[in-house]
Amino acid sequence: MAMESTMDEVSARKKKFKGFPLLVIFKNFETALFCDIKQWASRLRRLRLRYRRRQRRGRSKSRKEKVGHDKLKGWQGAERRGE
Repeated sequence: MAMESTMDEVSARKKKFKGFPLLVIFKNFETALFCDIKQWASRLRRLRLRYRRRQRRGRSKSRKEKVGHDKLKGWQGAERRGE
């Protein structure tokens, strides 16, 4: 008897259920989309930095000096270069 009333309640709830509200679905989709974009950007940045690192390692000594912080202009760059 108790089992039948429980089953009736469950079936009544299922019939009443009209689906998840669109706002909840949109929020979940928005969160997933933002996470995907962040992951994609992070991956691209990692690949770009890796490529640049590889390029810098393969350069001659004179070309290596012209890369990165050595390009500083003004007194900081001159101080580093020993001028």
